[in-house]
Amino acid sequence: MKLRASDLAALFEVYMLGVALAALKTALDAHASWFSETASFWVYAMTFLASVVLLSATSAAAAVLSRTTGPEVGHRRMATAGLEPSGQSKEDTAEADIDELLSSLEHRGPNPGAGRLVTEVKRTTAGTMVRVASPPSALGAAARVQLTLMGPRIAAGVFCTLSAAFLSAVTYFQAQYTINNLAILILSYGWGGLVFYTIASLFLAGRQA
Repeated sequence: MKLRASDLAALFEVYMLGVALAALKTALDAHASWFSETASFWVYAMTFLASVVLLSATSAAAAVLSRTTGPEVGHRRMATAGLEPSGQSKEDTAEADIDELLSSLEHRGPNPGAGRLVTEVKRTTAGTMVRVASPPSALGAAARVQLTLMGPRIAAGVFCTLSAAFLSAVTYFQAQYTINNLAILILSYGWGGLVFYTIASLFLAGRQA
């Protein structure tokens, strides 16, 4: 079974849902704050910094992988040796072969090769080399890379936003120990899932590039 970006996103969402429900149950059962103000501060600060680094790394990886993608290019060699009719030069035969190739590409109809573009023609002693570029698919390779890495970037942005919000009012949330316990548990246990999700998405995007 081929793994897709939507499959990774679904697995991460299920994991985060389980973490959130378990953290909520634990936080509601607690009768005091489990974390000191200093510990809370460092949890939020480190989560914020790590999320910024992760967001920057995935954005840079998406940009690099998108640049390495390009149209699928194939080669087709048409040998001319021994195919020239009497009275025709090699140049005439090569032009006839090119015309035949263009005609065959135009009449393929719904086949995968239909609509291909001849981008380069080279004549060598062995024959005529025609470079044929396939048309871009409905979703190009660069777009697939961006889409694959979009999920980890959104998740890292959410982690960054939540940790920044709690970091700016760590003293207030320390008094609201249920919310503080819930936030720290979600960020702490969810971070491992985010890292795994990002690594798997980078691997998938690298295969698509």
